[in-house]
Amino acid sequence: MLATLSLRVAASVFLLTLGLYYGCPVTLAAAGDDDLLLLTAGARVPVRGSAQATIGSQGGSLRAGKALVGFPAGAVPDGTAVFLKWVKPTAVFGTSTPRDAYALDIGAAPPAGPLTVRVSSYGGADRDVKVALSESLTYSSSQRYSNRPRLVTGQVRAGTLSFQIPAPDLSASAATRGEAPALPLAPPALSWTGYVFTLVSGVPVYQSEHFELFYQAAPGEDATVPGAILAAAEKAFTTLTDYGFRFSSELNMPIGLYAQNGLGGAYGECVTPLSGKANQYITLNYAFCKPDKMVDLAATIGHEFFHIVQTIYDPRGSFGLNDLLATANFQWLMDASSVWFESKMVTNPNFVSSVFLENTDRVQRGLQSFTSFSDAQSMGYWASGFIHELVDASDTRLLLGIWNAVKAQGTSQFGYSDMDALFTGVGSVELTAQRWKAFAGKFLSGTTGRPGWPPTDSYAVPVGNRWHSYSGQALTEISKDLQPFSAQRWDFYFTDIDSSNDTWTFNLLTTTPSVEVSLYKAAAINGPYSLLANLSSDQPLQVTVASGDVLAVIAANADTTPPYTSTTNVRLRMAKEKQACPFCEGVPDNAVRGTNVWFSPPGSDITWSDPASGTLLARQVYADTMLYSLKSVYCYYPAAGNLRKYLTFDWDGITGQYFYDQAGLYDGLIRTYWYGGRLLTSYTYVHGTKCGPFAEYRGANYSVSESGNYDSNGLLHGLYKLYAYTQGGCSVTICTYTHGQLDSGSCATTPITCP
Repeated sequence: MLATLSLRVAASVFLLTLGLYYGCPVTLAAAGDDDLLLLTAGARVPVRGSAQATIGSQGGSLRAGKALVGFPAGAVPDGTAVFLKWVKPTAVFGTSTPRDAYALDIGAAPPAGPLTVRVSSYGGADRDVKVALSESLTYSSSQRYSNRPRLVTGQVRAGTLSFQIPAPDLSASAATRGEAPALPLAPPALSWTGYVFTLVSGVPVYQSEHFELFYQAAPGEDATVPGAILAAAEKAFTTLTDYGFRFSSELNMPIGLYAQNGLGGAYGECVTPLSGKANQYITLNYAFCKPDKMVDLAATIGHEFFHIVQTIYDPRGSFGLNDLLATANFQWLMDASSVWFESKMVTNPNFVSSVFLENTDRVQRGLQSFTSFSDAQSMGYWASGFIHELVDASDTRLLLGIWNAVKAQGTSQFGYSDMDALFTGVGSVELTAQRWKAFAGKFLSGTTGRPGWPPTDSYAVPVGNRWHSYSGQALTEISKDLQPFSAQRWDFYFTDIDSSNDTWTFNLLTTTPSVEVSLYKAAAINGPYSLLANLSSDQPLQVTVASGDVLAVIAANADTTPPYTSTTNVRLRMAKEKQACPFCEGVPDNAVRGTNVWFSPPGSDITWSDPASGTLLARQVYADTMLYSLKSVYCYYPAAGNLRKYLTFDWDGITGQYFYDQAGLYDGLIRTYWYGGRLLTSYTYVHGTKCGPFAEYRGANYSVSESGNYDSNGLLHGLYKLYAYTQGGCSVTICTYTHGQLDSGSCATTPITCP
């Protein structure tokens, strides 16, 4: 809601950044300008309107043409090379015509104190004017940070324009590398700081309650555009305030909006200047400030303004936020949140952000698998879909909780983590994992019910995962390593199906609590799909198919173990019923199927042997000759023929699951089950010794009764949890062990919600 909409025209000085690389020839030009200025390292010969000097800790000044830059004492270290030079100006603010430009380059990190700039013979009456200001940083690694300009206030007195380049925010917490907080930026990492002054005038200024828009329209352009831009900005401000975000006291008002040339295909961007987060602003692409682009422009304004709010909650200072050598902490959370917010900025209920649709293939990668800032940004575009799922399952307070958790990490000893903030906002790691699995299944099966999301057959299913035709094959085996918070889909398309091949068995060979594998079915390639079942390890699912049917297997990994990058293997066998072995991986399609005649009842013991060596590979033992009631399964090592996996069953499903090494010792995840396939015990062994996590499920409603971890010597190590379920309430006692010894005073009992 606009309180007022006023217009004035500001005489301006534009300071455009050119990030300067030294040590090799560099071409300098503002975006969209065809006139280039070539600077060569080692060849800084003074020309008309240029100067160079060495300035020390005592301060000094440098003049070139009409421009004079003053360095106060302590602003730069001794021996700092400084260059000031007239350069050809370029137009950035719409149709405004620039007058002059000067490039200022400082061979050091940003100056510790403000710099005073004076431009003589500026002319006109004494008055205040707006001065455009931006910064660039060049690192010793040749990486460059640069921003687009904002406007600060300068004064014209007796024909001379004066203004200050503000000191940067160099607080101790401003820059962080990796996951540890409050690590200062190493000075050698920065080699140059660059500025360019461009003198312009006549840029119209429009104001609302909280924003100031600088927009130079061409003659005849629609006069409603400035009001629409400011209305969108005020809507973003009000909506986020209503959600509970608190930021207005942390920002200098009015917040700047700048319609500029040179943004390419981007609609806009928010900028956090080095002088501090209070001075943040938004640049908008002048080419898209049109009535027919207003829906996307409004979404962009909301997206970028939410970024401004997010940085208020981010524990890092402005210098840390712009440190190109730091880990991209909170970047995917920022963009996931902002892309979600775009839909709140428009009235179309079917609006879907284009950047989300362009990045749906990232479902195959983990949320923490990014390798750069831009990669983390694209991950966030895709993850906005998950934010939709989370907010819809709760409300917008969940999002506020996430960013409050980000803010709290500023005082944490454990460093910065997007995932930890996500878990806190959602409520727990368990709930986050549960909702990720549900979202991944719905997303990849096209059953989210969200208007505007692409149809099922357009989702990114890797070429190697799709359109297998099963008319004559007896089995196939899937094996895939999944990153935490990623998902994969495999499609099976059936042709030439008759009564001889219409029944198939799907069996999950791996047992990993963090991974959920689901089976969906459709009568056509484009769906609709329906969920048949969630697959459980060694509990095969039989499915009857017809020609044209499509079965989709979807696996989602919700491993919540830091640092959220270790992969988990998923293996699944699909076998033609009663022909191929569904339980034992590695048994080939051409394995020799036989019957153990010594077993009773006759024909109830089915074997599969290697076709070349005759080595026994697998056995399935039934309680009947019709092969309906399975009793046990034996899987053997192909070369040695000794037991590798042993499964037991009763009439109601699996009862035991055992794995062995080649010496016949327990090795892997050993599990027993209640009736109906409910988990009873789960222990991890390494060559006969308990090692790793364990849990028992003897509590109310088959819930966990105790859990913990063993070290490599089979001794309790780390957290041990013992649960109590009584009519008077439920609780968990948590103790800490160190290699078999209970830590003194470590046990504490906490009430929990009863299952």
